[in-house]
Amino acid sequence: MVFLQRSIDIRCCDFPEGTSRATLVGYIDDYFKVESQSSVVAIQECLGGVARVTFAVGGNAAKAFFEEQGSVVLGGVECEIVQPPPPPPMVSTVVVSWFPFEGSNAAVTNALSGYGEVKDVRLQVWPGRPSLSTGSRLVRMVISKEIPRFISVAGIKCKIWFRGQPLRCDLCHKISHKALSCPLKGKSALRSAGTSCSQVCEPWGPQVSVASNEAVPSDAAADDASGSAGSADTVLAFGATSTHVNIELAKENNVLGKDNNELVKESNGLVNDNNWAEIVESQMPDSNSNPVIEEVVEEVVAEGSSSVPASDDIQWTTVTRKRPDSHVQSSLLGNLSSFLPQDQSNSCEGLFTPSEVFDALKGMARNKTPCLDGLPMEFYLRFWDGVGADLVAVLNECFSSGSLSLSQRRGVITLSFKKGDRLDPKNWRPISLLNMDYKLASRFMAGRLLRVIHLVVNHDQTCGVPGRFIGENVALLRDVVSYAESSGTPVAILSLDQEKAFDRVDWGFMRSTLVAIGFGPSFVAWIDLFYTRVQSAVSVNGYLTPFFGLSRDVRQGCPLSPLLYVLVSEVLDCSIRADPRIKGLFLPGCPPLSPISKYADDTSLILTSDEGISAALDIYRCYELASGSRINLS
Repeated sequence: MVFLQRSIDIRCCDFPEGTSRATLVGYIDDYFKVESQSSVVAIQECLGGVARVTFAVGGNAAKAFFEEQGSVVLGGVECEIVQPPPPPPMVSTVVVSWFPFEGSNAAVTNALSGYGEVKDVRLQVWPGRPSLSTGSRLVRMVISKEIPRFISVAGIKCKIWFRGQPLRCDLCHKISHKALSCPLKGKSALRSAGTSCSQVCEPWGPQVSVASNEAVPSDAAADDASGSAGSADTVLAFGATSTHVNIELAKENNVLGKDNNELVKESNGLVNDNNWAEIVESQMPDSNSNPVIEEVVEEVVAEGSSSVPASDDIQWTTVTRKRPDSHVQSSLLGNLSSFLPQDQSNSCEGLFTPSEVFDALKGMARNKTPCLDGLPMEFYLRFWDGVGADLVAVLNECFSSGSLSLSQRRGVITLSFKKGDRLDPKNWRPISLLNMDYKLASRFMAGRLLRVIHLVVNHDQTCGVPGRFIGENVALLRDVVSYAESSGTPVAILSLDQEKAFDRVDWGFMRSTLVAIGFGPSFVAWIDLFYTRVQSAVSVNGYLTPFFGLSRDVRQGCPLSPLLYVLVSEVLDCSIRADPRIKGLFLPGCPPLSPISKYADDTSLILTSDEGISAALDIYRCYELASGSRINLS
């Protein structure tokens, strides 16, 4: 056993009854202090009355000496030195896809028995629905020789996946290189007219005889050295050529929550694989004018390595976004109904002061994950007397120069799974981990904004405004439904949601909104500072992609982001309230209700006519042109 190079096992079963554990440890320690040139660093109690003694580094010679001696005398009792039992054979889980649910497990066992000892076979189930099977089989077995990627089970072609399965080029099917560097990359599947595929394509792994499942040796067969240990990682292969993106594999009975039969699609030709970063589409720069590119998932496989491809192996897709329409922006900004008084605007101006920043620091949440600098808020709280004045001076100097330092501008995006299909990028929420000095500055500015935001944001928006809470929205909608049912009044409630709302905020439109509301030049300059030449990288399995520049979004993870989004969305809300075609619900003895009930981007429109519905959708279309937003239709 590789990990017992400096350890010996001593059977301690012949000591008198009642001998304590401490006494035995003393016997062992005293004996080897005298008899061994290598010191003992550990004495472990093992099953069967065995004590495992581990020598210090370099104790291999001592191990060999005492094992050859065969026994030691501890406290007058001769104790045998025993060889540790061999490790049990490694049991792997093999996923068999495409075999019918109605097929027998015995057929699967028979097909795989030629590749090792099969322990058991069970059906895979869908996550959250334990009574519903995917049809795939999960086979626990000791693999004695490599199983081909495709085998025949009871005459049916089935796909095989297991941890450590060799990964090969998706174009030529050899293991000597990746698809990105394949000589066939970018070439037609047929080199010339009249050339058959068999003249171009190499066999993918061991060729399989349908009748016997015996692997025919090929030049593509080789051991996978990197996949023999560690946790398995998912690899998404987009198109005919693939770039591997590692994601932690789901539980054994989940396998990404998808049956391979659902994930593997046929492709009629070679397609480009440059969109591996689609999993983080929401954070890629300049991407809001194009719909999410629906790539055909060619295969879902696994590998032992847990690293992101090197930057020279990744071809990043650049998508040009359509610029917001400045004329539409001006038209919508003209509908703003609330403006910040001059004295309140002045209260948001000016440089940072140590006392105010310290107050902001004390209000921050504890035990939060730090970013690349590794400094949590507790560090600044503990050592504020020593670093506080210098930190405030640095932030004020950044304001004067118009740029944060490189580390302050950078953030790390972690992907938080929401629900649904894990292979759909829309089901992952990008959360930005930001350095604490940046968060402290934005927290301070958020404190200034919180003092005045209620003056410019209508009461029908409850997110981020002190004194308001989401329960008001719930109670209002419940009462509207109750009134409509009891009175017979025709009412339509439209529930609308913005797609990637925070990630689509246009910085130019945000700045224009702040100026139009009445915020002063210093406040606007601070906000500009937070969004000047900012960069992000994506964390995948603990590895970072290259940093890339951002051209829009308010970062989820920044204390200012919810408040800035609420201010920008107020332009949309004011436009809806100002449209004469949109009328709120009239209740007896009450003024007309606002046609909007809103929490951040989650909007409920309370409308009383078809004309109002049409007008509201027209305004949303104008808002999309002005801000880069988009209604979530999924």
